[in-house]
Amino acid sequence: MQKYVNEFVFRYNYRNLGVQQQFDQFIANMEIQLQYKYLIQ
Repeated sequence: MQKYVNEFVFRYNYRNLGVQQQFDQFIANMEIQLQYKYLIQ
């Protein structure tokens, strides 16, 4: 349930940003390191 709430909090807090800016914020706020090879699978 907490992940669901966190998603809507994120959407509300960044609602005025464009899609690219929202994605950039999402990547910047990640707690783990995202590797390119996992993005392209």
